[in-house]
Amino acid sequence: MHYTLILIPFISAFIGWFTVWMGVRLLFRSGKSLFSFDEIRRKITHPDNVQQIMPLVEAHIDHFLREKLSAEMPMISMFIGEKTIQQLKGIFIAEIQTLFPDMLSQYLDKLERELDLKKILAVQLRKPLRKARIMAGVFGFAVGLVQAGLLLFWR
Repeated sequence: MHYTLILIPFISAFIGWFTVWMGVRLLFRSGKSLFSFDEIRRKITHPDNVQQIMPLVEAHIDHFLREKLSAEMPMISMFIGEKTIQQLKGIFIAEIQTLFPDMLSQYLDKLERELDLKKILAVQLRKPLRKARIMAGVFGFAVGLVQAGLLLFWR
């Protein structure tokens, strides 16, 4: 009976360690469902989200037409008035609103092909997961000690 009591903390420690180890293995096997490029693509290219960045784009286009263009090509800026700037901005913004979703989608396709998310996650999580397995083993050992103590107490 005493050998059994001595084994309880070690078995509990192994069960704790093994449970975390198995959970991590299962997590990485279902990694594609945890991080979906399709979901990211839908969010980024959604018209509402594209509209949210348009004020920033419009400000950059405005700055380009009013400041940079006149600095780089002073002759052209002499012939461009406020009405022309507004027309050009409208044309550029309409084109960008059409172009952004396709461009971002193509970029995400490229990113998905080039990124090995499983490897990146494995590298980033290696230390924390090792600590989690150790802590699970220590906790399992402590629970086993309590169990063995309770068995001795109730004997």
